[in-house]
Amino acid sequence: MPKGIKVIIKDDGSVQIDYSGFQGSECFREAERLYQALKKLGVDVSIKQITPKTAVEEGVQVNV
Repeated sequence: MPKGIKVIIKDDGSVQIDYSGFQGSECFREAERLYQALKKLGVDVSIKQITPKTAVEEGVQVNV
């Protein structure tokens, strides 16, 4: 599955970021890279909620 980051800026100024295709802690590392890049541009990011996706939500085949 290809990796992607979707950023949604809502009318109230809040931001929702959806990471897809990342597995495990890789998603959190990529998020930190994005937050650091935004900080360098003067955008301060505060995280209000983190909701990890399951393998089913990601469409990943799980072999049991």
